[in-house]
Amino acid sequence: MSEMAQFRFPTDIRFGAGARAVLAEFAEMYGVTRPLLVTDSGLLSTDAFRLVAEEMGKVWPGAHVQFADVHPNPTDQDVENAWQAYSEGACDGVVGLGGGSALDAARALRLKVAFPDTALLEMPFGELPALVPMCAIPTTAGTGSEVGRSSVITIGKLGAKAVFGAPGLMAEMAVLDPELTVGLPQSLTAYTGMGIRARPGSCASMSASG
Repeated sequence: MSEMAQFRFPTDIRFGAGARAVLAEFAEMYGVTRPLLVTDSGLLSTDAFRLVAEEMGKVWPGAHVQFADVHPNPTDQDVENAWQAYSEGACDGVVGLGGGSALDAARALRLKVAFPDTALLEMPFGELPALVPMCAIPTTAGTGSEVGRSSVITIGKLGAKAVFGAPGLMAEMAVLDPELTVGLPQSLTAYTGMGIRARPGSCASMSASG
């Protein structure tokens, strides 16, 4: 692995080619023995997914679980399904891999882990406990989702997006590995690098200050 930079936002951020190797440190620092990898199906055929899956196989041989059904605009059902995979897999941590959608779903999943019987719209943001550890690994440059403290989730019964935010939703660690952007569609890399976004839909908002 080449030279790697480290800084905090306060998320512990590691930047450099091959930085995915710090997943071993994530496992040790936060006692994660069986993480759930949260991503979307579009990444499964990419080198980015292969490289991260290989690294996770080294750190957690035969002990990580995968959920790859996040929609481009993640829904509350995506979060429920991810929670089911987390629960059935007896997981104790989350690794989010992908663009903003996968990372948003991974963050929202942590709320369900804390309050499994509570709908997202009813989460007690003023009473959040310490959430399960999360490592965010973006595959797009420019969105900053890996250090975000909120998630945008489409709520089925509302037919609209809701923003869930709280300081406790920030990932403990973010891995910025330029090697993971190689091989992705050029248009996707360009759009996210320039900060170009699709037209936003209507949003509700739920958050905790701080």
